[in-house]
Amino acid sequence: MIVSVVVNESFSFFLFSGCTDSHTFVRKTVGVGQSVNLTCTRQASLHGQTLYWIRLVSGKYPEFLGGTFSFDYDGINETPHITAKQEPEAFILYIHETQLSDTGFYYCIKVNEPYMEFMNATFLRIKEPDIIDIIQVPPSDPEHPGDSVSLQCSVLSDSEKKTCPEQQDRMFWFRAGSDESHPRLIYKRSDTQKSCVYHSSKTFNSSDAGTYYCAVATCGQILFGNGTTLINQVKINNHLIRGGITYHLLFLIFHFQCFLLFIVFQDSACGQSVQFLFCCASS
Repeated sequence: MIVSVVVNESFSFFLFSGCTDSHTFVRKTVGVGQSVNLTCTRQASLHGQTLYWIRLVSGKYPEFLGGTFSFDYDGINETPHITAKQEPEAFILYIHETQLSDTGFYYCIKVNEPYMEFMNATFLRIKEPDIIDIIQVPPSDPEHPGDSVSLQCSVLSDSEKKTCPEQQDRMFWFRAGSDESHPRLIYKRSDTQKSCVYHSSKTFNSSDAGTYYCAVATCGQILFGNGTTLINQVKINNHLIRGGITYHLLFLIFHFQCFLLFIVFQDSACGQSVQFLFCCASS
């Protein structure tokens, strides 16, 4: 099979690919920010052979990361945190402080023109840090309709070091109202916000009372915060005021009736009057 290998517009060549039984396929998983080395064996005594490291990432063109050239070629190593280094019996690819974008297939290719041989293949998966804390800060309850309310949610991968996950674009807000049978989804996404604290501000209306949950979707699971409950303080105050007025009115009416009955029965016998007043006071 003939394979056309293109490094850039001015550097390309044609190769015949071959297969051997010595191919190896390795899977590696490292945490984001960690360093990893990929090794390809080589024989320094063999001349006319060149080794290449290439990377295949879904949705992108193959990327050359380094080669055992006998000359310097600046167009190869364009990724600052990736370095290819020749050793006496190995061609090593150093990836320093891995990023989530480094996930992909890495191939070591041996070229002895016009033949090309895949030496080994490595699928490297970069795992983002586990989210261990989702902290919701309860806001102050609005006093009047039309007041602005700010909901705050912090997503941390390390609560002690206050470390933020690298990916922060899968943030959700859910609202569970007291009069709703199913929670309502409020999606909040921030592409430009680089901190791990999310804010959602809105004008509070009486119908917005309920419990708000922030959630983060990560690696096949959804993590929820502890919830923030917004109470319609205006409605509660109105109920308290109305209840207080009603109580005082009933209290005044009841005692006014007792007073009138006392006037009516003040000419009665002492026992009747005292007995009635005792019943009034104990009612």
